[in-house]
Amino acid sequence: MWKILIGKELRDNLLSFRFVVGFLFVVTIYAAGTVLFCKKFDNEVHSYQQSLKLYSSALESAESGVDQLFDQVIPITLKPHIAQLFTFGNATRYPRTISIKASAPQRGLLFAGMKPEMQSNYMLSKYWDFDWTLFVGMILSFLAIVLSFDAISQERETGTLRLQLSTGVLRKQILVSKYIAILLLLFVPIAIGTLLSIIITQIFSGYNIIIMYPIEFVFWGLCALCYLSLFVWLGIWLSSLVSKSATSLTILFLLWIFFIYLAPRLGGMITERFYPVASTEAFEKQVDAAVDEMLTKAPKEYYEFYAGKESEENWQVIERFFQRSDQTLEALMNARFAELYGQAVIAERFNLLSPYSSFRTIAETISSTGLANYKQFYEDARRYRYQIREFIRERDLADSGSKHRLYYVRKMRSISRLAVDSKSIPRFVHSNPDFSRDVQHALPAVCELLILNVLCFVFAHHTFSRMDVR
Repeated sequence: MWKILIGKELRDNLLSFRFVVGFLFVVTIYAAGTVLFCKKFDNEVHSYQQSLKLYSSALESAESGVDQLFDQVIPITLKPHIAQLFTFGNATRYPRTISIKASAPQRGLLFAGMKPEMQSNYMLSKYWDFDWTLFVGMILSFLAIVLSFDAISQERETGTLRLQLSTGVLRKQILVSKYIAILLLLFVPIAIGTLLSIIITQIFSGYNIIIMYPIEFVFWGLCALCYLSLFVWLGIWLSSLVSKSATSLTILFLLWIFFIYLAPRLGGMITERFYPVASTEAFEKQVDAAVDEMLTKAPKEYYEFYAGKESEENWQVIERFFQRSDQTLEALMNARFAELYGQAVIAERFNLLSPYSSFRTIAETISSTGLANYKQFYEDARRYRYQIREFIRERDLADSGSKHRLYYVRKMRSISRLAVDSKSIPRFVHSNPDFSRDVQHALPAVCELLILNVLCFVFAHHTFSRMDVR
């Protein structure tokens, strides 16, 4: 009986106009979107390679003397990876380059991770990126609604539902068979579209995402089916709840707009209203005020030394002053980053009201393009600054001719000028993603999709089992 019911649903829908149009549209978008993705990814790889040249050049300055490395602004850029095909996530919103400087925390906002690298047109960053999560999250979820909005109501209107029930078929069999058939229909375009996308990526970029990320691919695919399943159950439930198919379609379309367009933006609006942070201008003024205050508290030895009255006793006092100043500036930068990161975390929690946001959160987690990965990038960059600083300090201490004055006022500095091999300088290493750890971060979003599926199934079953088919 199950095979007969599912086969009937597949025959009725497989050659229907809405499925054929939806299938062709999805596959076309998959192909065109993947080509655009490859172009953008290649541009990112090129930019990364250019950044690596600047990074290498900054380290090579040490071959002219370790004092040169002390003043260098060293750019650190996140390496793009093909897992962004799952979703670009926030990779286009967060700065992919953070600059560090061994001599002092940057006065500019780069070290605090708040100033994005220059773009040709910053307004274009507001547009969506073509990735698999966009294809499934928006396009296929809409197709799920189109295929399920009249799953029950149409047969009730034509009388075929009453005829089926009169033959002894159970209502739960009808309900589940419709669900399985629609989910199988959705699997066809997603499978063909994904396969086509993989082939195009292999041809244009030379990467095979299945070979490189097999576990992540399977996990993303299961979550994608779970996400689409939610819209199928929602469509079947509303189709059982209302008497007219047009009414069901209207309600589903409004819900789709809310879940896809409105709810994902509520987090940002609510957070900006109730959890505000200081503006960039206010933060700059705070830094300026801190610097002015530090200068007013500078010991007299600082000004004497600056005027040329050098002595080791004076320098010890000045060194302690510089240490406090360095710590104060870095604390301000770190506090600013923590403030912005905390606000973003709150916004993401509100966004989980939308199943689309939950699905995107899952994709961002497994592709390492989310907020947590960027926070890790910032912490790695900050840790790398300490490594560079300690490297310079060790090389300076090994030079008996140096006075070992490693502070950022050049007139007061006196450190080693001995050349060092740039290959001996520590290299920046971004912490590698850990799938088991990342999945744990994604569990709340996964649980939300599962719970919503169960609720919609319960509502659909309850409504259909009590529905009057006359």
